[in-house]
Amino acid sequence: MTKKKVKKIQYPSKNKMVFSILATVGVVAVWRGIWVVFDALPYFERPIIAGGVAILILVIAGVYFRKINFW
Repeated sequence: MTKKKVKKIQYPSKNKMVFSILATVGVVAVWRGIWVVFDALPYFERPIIAGGVAILILVIAGVYFRKINFW
C-alpha cells in the first residue's frame, strides 16, 4: 500500500501578513455588524442610554476592574 503525501496546512505564524489582513477584515466586519444592529434599536438613540449600556457591558466583562500587566 502506498502512502499518499498530504500537504501540510500553513499556520498563521508562517503567513503573518495574510493572517494580519484577514484578522483586520474580520474585526472591522464584526464592528460594522454590531454598529448596524445597535443603530436599528430605538433605545440606543439616546447617548446616555447607549453609554450606560456600554459601561455595564464593560463592568460585567471585568474590563474596569482587571489589573493589566504590560511587563
